This record gives sequence, structure tokens and C-alpha cells, in this order.
Amino acid sequence: EEFAKVKTELEKRDKDIQSLKRVRLADALEDKLELLHYKLDEVYEDIQNFQSKDTPQTCEANNSTAPHLSLQYFPTSCSELAEIDPKSHSGYYWLATQYSTKSKVYCDFDLTSAHNPAHSCKQLAQQHPSIQSGHYWVHNGSGDAIEAYCEMQTNCCGSTEGWMRVSHFDMTDPDNFCPKGFRLFPGPKRLCTRDTSHPGCASIYFGTHGVLYSRVCGKVIGYQNERPDAFAQYHLGHSVNIDEPYVDGVSVTYGSPNRRHIWTFAGAKDEVTDTHFVTCPCTKGFDPFTGTIPPFVRNDYFCDTGSR
Repeated sequence: EEFAKVKTELEKRDKDIQSLKRVRLADALEDKLELLHYKLDEVYEDIQNFQSKDTPQTCEANNSTAPHLSLQYFPTSCSELAEIDPKSHSGYYWLATQYSTKSKVYCDFDLTSAHNPAHSCKQLAQQHPSIQSGHYWVHNGSGDAIEAYCEMQTNCCGSTEGWMRVSHFDMTDPDNFCPKGFRLFPGPKRLCTRDTSHPGCASIYFGTHGVLYSRVCGKVIGYQNERPDAFAQYHLGHSVNIDEPYVDGVSVTYGSPNRRHIWTFAGAKDEVTDTHFVTCPCTKGFDPFTGTIPPFVRNDYFCDTGSR
């Protein structure tokens, strides 16, 4: 009987010890959780202090000026940045752009606003000749204010009058990815290409946010791969309209669903070849009677080759 009493008492004490351990474990976890919240508050305060500095204006991940930060998120616009940090000053910041890319851009928080937009990027450039390229508020075609990137200094197609950028992605940046429908080309350079396992083309749509436009200027850096044949697909009758892969190269169009042609870059095999319809129209091997340029292209094209 005495043994049973001792056993019962020991079992009771064991339960008390286990309960005490659970309480201590819970207290320890609570202390760690409180410490974690404290650390997060410190990091958030560091971010706020870092972004509010006059120079440099950046929230770049692992930036050399703030090695203790490891940010994986970039605001998508200057207005979003202003919501995150209302004390932001005009300056350069890292922003996420289209197609999973990022770029350092100038954010204007003084000259324009959603309540005081400019008529256009061109108007801003004319009124402020020394203005920097960056994000500004401008009117769109419906009279609403939108945040747009205005290119002010770069000579675009012979003009520096203020161009609105509709897209930009830089594949030399290892953090950037190819747009949907394209894939990374396996080679020493980081390039985007379509799926070359079968004939076809890959397209990207760039919206203007309702802003009306009269001119288009762009830049594409490309490299010759294997044997491009200029307008041969159109000449052979395989691709006979603007919605088909009528050229080995790049085509710029506008309008949807009925596309209209703006400009075409055609890549040819070489400058002199025995097959007349795979060369550029400016080479001596091209036969204007049997080699055909699509009528919708007219004279709005450029043709060249990477080989001689």
C-alpha cells in the first residue's frame, strides 16, 4: 500500500515536471518570438532610414552602401514607393519593371503629381530643358493621370524632345528574365530567343496606357544565329501576311486585332549568295523580280547580315 502511494506521488510529480517543461518551453518560444519581432522592427527602421537618405536614392538588394540589407522586393512605381515611404525625395531608385526586370530610375516627387500631371513627356522637356529622365505624372488619352517614364536626355531617333518609355529590359542584368514566350539562349551572352525547335515567331505587347502617340522609336540588340534568310518565307508563300513569320528578324507593328506595320529588321545569310531570295535587297545577288518584299512592309525596313 505504501509502495502504491509513493508510485502515485512520483507519477504526479512527473506530470508536474512535464507541465513545467512545457511552460518553460512556451516561455522560451515567446521570448524568441518577441526578439524576432524586435529584430524585424529594427530592419524596417533601417530600411526607412536608408530610403530616406538624400544620397544615394536606392532600395537595391544587397547594395554596397547597405550590406546589412537583403531586399527581394522592389516597388513597381514611384507612387508605390511614396506609399511605402511618404518621406521619399526626388532621386534615383531601383524599381521593378515589366517582365520580371528591374532598373534604376529617377522618381520625381516635386515637379508633377497625380493631381498636377504634365500634358506629356514632350511638354516637360520643352518647359524644363535640363530635366532628368525618370518617372513623371502625365495625362493619358482619356485625361487621367498616369505615372510614366520620360526619356529626356537620350537621342531617340534624332530627337531629345521627351519620349515616353513603354518598355525596357536589360538582359545583361543577371536578375532579369526573358519575357513570357521567349527563352534564355544557351551561350556566353544572356540573350532572349524564341523557341527555335520549330518555325514561328514570339511576340511581346507593349501598352501605352491610353497615351496617344505619333512616333515610335526603339532599340533591339540582336545576334545572328545559323542561317537567317531575310524575306524568303514570304517569297516562298509560307508566310504571306503580317500575322505570320514573314521575316527572319524583328517586326514592329501596332493595332489589335488588325496589326499595321511600322518597321522591320531583316537578317540575311550573307552579303553574296547564289540563292537570290534569301539575301538583302541591297546586295548584288538579290533579284527584284523573283525576290519579293511583302507589300505591307513597303520601304520601312532595314536588312543586314552578321557574316561577310
